Amino acid sequence: MAEKSLDKINSLKDNTNIDKQKLNLLDDIIMPVLDGLSVDNSVSIPLDKVTVIGDRVQLNTVFRNLFQNAIKNGGGGCSLGAHRENQLNNYRFAVFNTGPAIPKCKSRWVDS
Repeated sequence: MAEKSLDKINSLKDNTNIDKQKLNLLDDIIMPVLDGLSVDNSVSIPLDKVTVIGDRVQLNTVFRNLFQNAIKNGGGGCSLGAHRENQLNNYRFAVFNTGPAIPKCKSRWVDS
């Protein structure tokens, strides 16, 4: 199943115009996504000064999905956060909430 998905993604990548540009992840991607989701801007996300090169539309889609999942699965009153881990020439990002953990039997249905 995963291999089929990767094949579809690679096929789509080959046939799609990707507009790569230099973007500030917090200012250009995350804050507009949070504004669009009507999330309080006081969310503390320590990702300042992270510059990425990528397609604005694709990055918006990815982070909107991650934050929507965090909101949907966090329950009322939970806080949102994000974490960045440096990995050589790349970053690894995580979006999380302070709500209860998703039971293992349901966790496979959550997009990552």
